[in-house]
Amino acid sequence: EVWDRIERICKNDRNDPHSFEEWPSLSQLGILGNDVVLSEQFCLNRQNPKVHKAFETIFGTPELRGVVGRASAMRPTFIPSKDDAKKLEEKTEWRTISNWLHWDMDPFNGRATTFGWKVQ
Repeated sequence: EVWDRIERICKNDRNDPHSFEEWPSLSQLGILGNDVVLSEQFCLNRQNPKVHKAFETIFGTPELRGVVGRASAMRPTFIPSKDDAKKLEEKTEWRTISNWLHWDMDPFNGRATTFGWKVQ
C-alpha cells in the first residue's frame, strides 16, 4: 500500500531505484508527504490488538486514543549503477537529515503529535 502511494504521487517504479529521483515532500525526514493516510489498512493497523498492547505497555495504561497517521519510507542511499549493476552508486542527497530522530510521541511525558498515539 505504501508503494502504491509513492508510485501514484511521484510516478516512480518500485522496481527501478533510478526512478526515485522524485520523492514525496519531507523525504529527508523519512516522511512521505504531509498528508494523513486514512486507508482501510492504515486504520486497521492502528486498531490492531497487538499494536494497541505494545502502546499500552509503553504508556502503562489501556486508555489510548489512536489518531491518524502518515506513511514513512526511506530511499536507499546506495543503488545499482546504471552502467554496471554489480557496482553501487551512492546517492548522498537521499540521506536523512544528520542527527535527526523522528518521534511522533515523547515517551517521557506521553505528549504526541497529531500523527501519533495519545493517552486519554
